[in-house]
Amino acid sequence: MKNANTFAVEGRLTDEAVISEADSVNAVGKEAVISQSPEGSQLGAVFLQFVEATKALEISQQSLSAEVHRLTEDLAKSNANLKQQIEAKGRIAEELAALLSALPTGVIILQHGKVYAFNEVSSVVAPWLKVGVLWGTPKSWTAIEENHYKISTNSEEHLIIRSETRTLADGRQMLLLHDATATFRAREEADRQESIRQEEARLRAIEEQRLAEEEAVRLQIERQQQEAEQARIEEEARLAEERRIAEEERMRAEQEQAAAPAPEPTPEPAPTPITPEDQILSQIQAEQDAAAPAPEPEPAPAPAPAAPTNVDSKGRQYNPADYENVKKQLTEQASAGVNHKASFSSNQAEIIDDMAKQLASYGVKSIYDLKQEIYTDLEYPTTTTDEAVEPTEVQKQRVINSATGQEIPLNELNNSRGSGFTYYKIEFAMFDAAIPTLSNVVVAIDHNCSKKYFT
Repeated sequence: MKNANTFAVEGRLTDEAVISEADSVNAVGKEAVISQSPEGSQLGAVFLQFVEATKALEISQQSLSAEVHRLTEDLAKSNANLKQQIEAKGRIAEELAALLSALPTGVIILQHGKVYAFNEVSSVVAPWLKVGVLWGTPKSWTAIEENHYKISTNSEEHLIIRSETRTLADGRQMLLLHDATATFRAREEADRQESIRQEEARLRAIEEQRLAEEEAVRLQIERQQQEAEQARIEEEARLAEERRIAEEERMRAEQEQAAAPAPEPTPEPAPTPITPEDQILSQIQAEQDAAAPAPEPEPAPAPAPAAPTNVDSKGRQYNPADYENVKKQLTEQASAGVNHKASFSSNQAEIIDDMAKQLASYGVKSIYDLKQEIYTDLEYPTTTTDEAVEPTEVQKQRVINSATGQEIPLNELNNSRGSGFTYYKIEFAMFDAAIPTLSNVVVAIDHNCSKKYFT
């Protein structure tokens, strides 16, 4: 059996040993209290109090041990969970790093205005990037639109970057650098194509207006030709009517003269007797005539001047050298495919010859000296006689001989031979580059030159 000192010394035993030891001491104490003297009874009471205190301490020790065991298990579980979280965060960080590296967009994380992290794409557009560097838009980036910058990379390639800033949940900022080069260039190409379409539409409108003006001029010329032809027909009819009336009057006069009786012969008057005074006057006149000098013979009339040989079909003189050069140029155009049609002849050589003579009569040395001049004139409608109608502005064309500055009167370039009336027209157009022999000047007959050479 162990005593109290032994219990105190070995108090570091396990909880079960302490309880067993306490029970043993308690039994011994009770026996000692019963068997001892009154002084011993007092000591036994003290000892019993000690035993009770020891049992309370033992119970507290058990409770603390259980709590420590529970906390130890909780701590182990917490450490395991924390380790798992740390490992998960590490995996997530690695996955995010791999994801950022795979993104085609540059990503820069900013914390308090400084670079906290960035991916590889960002280092391409901003090679100077480092963690901890204060972020700011580089001066080498050229702003072209809002949040759009033009930059140059190490490979000397020009990129268009669109920046976008987003705020993260923890207060940091994420700067996204999108490569907008393809989009921007596609938009530029679309704008360029739209500009081309608008320009083509404008040119088509101008061409349509030009064709409409030419059609209006053609209709006006046809109307004038019809009016001239109508006037000619009316004049011929008037002259024919006058001739008919005159012929009828002549025939009527002849009939009246034939029907009239023959006039009676008029007796001849008796000769006037010559008086002596008449004889004296005749003699004096004869003497004067004999004394007067003989009159000089009248000069023979001068021969009529020969008709000029170098004249065109309208009677205008021309320079033979100018005629030959213009004829050569018109022949070259005809050999390249320009075909003419006139009312007075179907022979191209004869048409070209007449054209060349008429142009040469106005001092044209080369058809390439002819220049087009567009001007605006006021014109009243031909279908109304109302004086209150306002004139309209009409674009007209005149042709200038740039070598002399003289205007070519297009209304005088014509030929009235044959069954119709032929007007010459001078066209200005751009030709197919595959036919270099053609210039931008064509002398056409009644708009019948080959249209395939006009744009």
